[in-house]
Amino acid sequence: MANYMSLIENPKLHMNLFQGKSVKGIWILQYFLKLPRIVEHVELLSQQAEEVANLPQFSEEVYSLSSNLIEDAYCKYSEKIFQALEDLVASEMKACHADRLRIENYEFYCSSIGSYQMSLPHLSKYFDIASKRKEAAKQRYVALTLEWSAFAGTFEFLYRLENLRKDIPPYDICYQYRFTPNDLLSAISCIPKDVQAIQPLALAVRSRIQKHFKNDPILFMQMLKEVFKVIRANFESLAGNVNECYKAHTTALPWEDIEKMLRELST
Repeated sequence: MANYMSLIENPKLHMNLFQGKSVKGIWILQYFLKLPRIVEHVELLSQQAEEVANLPQFSEEVYSLSSNLIEDAYCKYSEKIFQALEDLVASEMKACHADRLRIENYEFYCSSIGSYQMSLPHLSKYFDIASKRKEAAKQRYVALTLEWSAFAGTFEFLYRLENLRKDIPPYDICYQYRFTPNDLLSAISCIPKDVQAIQPLALAVRSRIQKHFKNDPILFMQMLKEVFKVIRANFESLAGNVNECYKAHTTALPWEDIEKMLRELST
C-alpha cells in the first residue's frame, strides 16, 4: 500500500503512469484494482493473528488499536485514489469519457469493498462517497447521451413545454411564443413518422453506449437501461403533452410502436 500511496501523492510519477494515454483508452485504474486485494490479504492475516496468537487479556486494547490504524490506512488510501481519479478526468475534454471512467472506477470500488462495510465501518464513509459520485456521473452521462442523440431537439422542446405548463393551462399553450403548432411540428420534425425509420436513430444511441462500456457488459446493460428509460419516459411525456395541449393538431407519430421498439432495444 505504501508504494501505491507514494505513487499517487507524487504528481510527476502519477502523470508518467498515464503518459501517452487519453481517458478514452483507460479503464479501471490500478490504484482501484489494488485496494480490494490489499484489504483481503490484510484482513485474512488479522483474522489468523487473532485466532492463533493466544494473547493475554490486556492485549485486546493493543489489537483494537492496531485494527484502527489499519482501517485508517484503508481510508487514507481511498481518499487518495478518489483524488487521483478526479485529477485524471479533469484533464479530459469530453465529459462523456470522464464520466464513463468515473462510473467504472467508483462502481468497482463499491462492488469490491461493499462486503467489508460491517467489519470496517470507517470505510462506509468512502463507500457512500463513491456511490454518490457514481450516481451523479450516471445522471450526467444520461443527459449527455440524450444531447448527442437525434432526439435532442425534440426533447429540448419537451423540457421547455413541461416547464411552461407549470404556469400556463394546457388550452393556452399553443398560443404562447415558441409553442405554436408550427413550433411543435418543427420540434418533432427530426422524428420520422415510420417506426422502422426511427429504429436506426435509437440503435445509434445503443451503439454509442456499448462502445463506451465495451469493457464491462454488466455496466453496459445498466447504462443502456437507464438511458432508454429516460428516452421512453420522454416520448411518453411528449405524447401526453401533445394530446393535452394540441388537441386540434395531429402529429401522426406512432407513439405505441415507438414505445415498444425502445423497450426491445433496451434489453
